[in-house]
Amino acid sequence: MTTRVVIAEAAALFRTGAAAILENDGAFEVLQAGDRIALGEHMAHLAPELALVAVDLPPEGGFAVLDELVEHQIRVVMWGSSPTASTVVDAIRRGACGFLEKNIHPAALVGALHGVARGESALSRSLMNRLVAGIQAVERRQHLLERTAVLSTRERDVLALVARGLGNREIAAELSISEFTVKRHVHNILDKLGRRSRADAAALFVDAEAARAPLEPLTA
Repeated sequence: MTTRVVIAEAAALFRTGAAAILENDGAFEVLQAGDRIALGEHMAHLAPELALVAVDLPPEGGFAVLDELVEHQIRVVMWGSSPTASTVVDAIRRGACGFLEKNIHPAALVGALHGVARGESALSRSLMNRLVAGIQAVERRQHLLERTAVLSTRERDVLALVARGLGNREIAAELSISEFTVKRHVHNILDKLGRRSRADAAALFVDAEAARAPLEPLTA
């Protein structure tokens, strides 16, 4: 019994190459789609069971079709070149059964899709490492943002200046408030963040601000 799989990929070299590999295995009936429109036609008329979808599928990217494919109970494997940790995490969270890199060995591609057809997930060891690292990074970001969310706007202003190395007098001048008010804010900041020193609070603030930036790509 064959499994009907659609390969949604704009680059003809990757699309036809993957199709040839799967067809040669004999266990797959392969459909090809170069963009979202062609993919939609296959979904409407031929009911594929699996979909190998490129992250950069035209016109809006593979993630634009992921939700719809999952809703139609099509098992989806995303694939791309050197995906970032956040890309892999996002794909799995949104219902993809796996993520493969386009430079995957032919035998590994066949084995991965056989596994997905059996209800398994498809992730290479390097991408599994990225997934774990990505989840850990997301959790750390969330933790840091939650820790500093308890601060008022003025307390954040004060802590930002503390992190820049300013003393109470300098902070007071910068914010046009009294030194006493600065000391009170610093006391409240330490209490809310559970930190014993200005340096510890400043370090937490710097980490939290860094957490607001996008996740960086991870190498294999």
